[in-house]
Amino acid sequence: MWFDSKLTFETHTNHITQSLRSLLGMFWRNLSPIRGTQAIKNVYWALAQSIIDYGLPIWGIAADSHLAPIEAAHRKFLRFIMDISPNDHSLSYIQLTQSANVQMLKTRFKYLTLNLIHRILKYHHTLTSVNLSALPSRRHTRNQDAFYLPFYRLDLTRRSHLYITPNLLNQTGSHIDIFTSPIEVFKSRLKTYLLLHP
Repeated sequence: MWFDSKLTFETHTNHITQSLRSLLGMFWRNLSPIRGTQAIKNVYWALAQSIIDYGLPIWGIAADSHLAPIEAAHRKFLRFIMDISPNDHSLSYIQLTQSANVQMLKTRFKYLTLNLIHRILKYHHTLTSVNLSALPSRRHTRNQDAFYLPFYRLDLTRRSHLYITPNLLNQTGSHIDIFTSPIEVFKSRLKTYLLLHP
C-alpha cells in the first residue's frame, strides 16, 4: 500500500486502477467464453474483488475523484461477468451491483470498515484509539445519534476513523450492536442493512 504525506491515497488508487484494467484485459482475452456463468463470478471474487478489498478500510477514505476510476473499472467487471455488452450503459452502478449480488465500492468500504472495528473492539479493544462515546438517550429529539461525533475542522481529519466509525454507526442506528453481537450475527445484520441502505 502506498501512503503519501497528506493521506490522499492518489498513488495507491492509481495502482489499483491500473491493476484492475490489466486484469480486465486478461478476462476479455481468456475468459470471454464463460461470461454470465457462476464460474466467472468465482474467478471475479478471487482475482478482482480481492484487489479492491485489500486495505479498503484504509484507502477507502480517499477523495471521490480518486475513487471514481476504480468504480468505473468495477462497472466494467460487472458488465463482463453478467454478460452485458461493454457499450450498454442502461444500468446504473447500483443496479449492476444488485444484479451481480456484489456491493458498490463505498458500501463495501462501510462493510469492511465496520467489520474491522468490530473485531478490534472484540479482540483488541486496548489497541484502538477510536473513541465510541455513547450519547445519552434522546427520545424527544430528531437527532437519534447513538455515538458522539468529534468535531474536526479539516477534511483530512474528518476522513479519519476517529470520525468515520462513530458516523457509520450512527447511520446504522439501532439495527446493529457492535459491542455484543457475535461476529457472524453482526456481519449478517450489517450486510442486510447495507443492502437496504447502500
